[in-house]
Amino acid sequence: MEAAQHIQIQQSYLSKLENGHYVPSDEVITKLSAAYGVAPKELRPQELGAEQELGQTDKGKQKRKWQALLILCPFLGLFLIISGTNSLIFSTTYYTYKTEPISEVNQTELHFNYHLSDMYLGEKFISESSGVRYHFTLIATRDVDRQENKIQLIAGMLILFLSVAVYLRKLVDRF
Repeated sequence: MEAAQHIQIQQSYLSKLENGHYVPSDEVITKLSAAYGVAPKELRPQELGAEQELGQTDKGKQKRKWQALLILCPFLGLFLIISGTNSLIFSTTYYTYKTEPISEVNQTELHFNYHLSDMYLGEKFISESSGVRYHFTLIATRDVDRQENKIQLIAGMLILFLSVAVYLRKLVDRF
């Protein structure tokens, strides 16, 4: 408290300078060096050892980045679980169409009775194949569960589990 009064700065600002949360201006460095009887170059951050400078200024930033990541991890885990369960990102639907030739044709000229597609082509449509016109009618759709959805689900569960474990560990460490 006396040092802060002597230097004419607030005590909280001096505390933050001492803990490496702020970098002092040249004017404050001059006042600090006079108050403590040390050379100004000993107080300048750019002249401190690399470990000391990184240790004091980047630790706070790094800690905040990790805290932000820990806050986002449970949400990422839940998103992956929900999207994997509901096939939101990797969905595949197959559409089965019954085909009927529009004009009379020999059975040997028929190329197919059913058509399977991974694209929705409408409830009904007409198309031509090998000179024969066919009428297509949608009769069924089927969602296919892809391997990517299972991987997504497992990754989401793992991220969520690890996030909860980290939170519980922090909670236990506080007590």
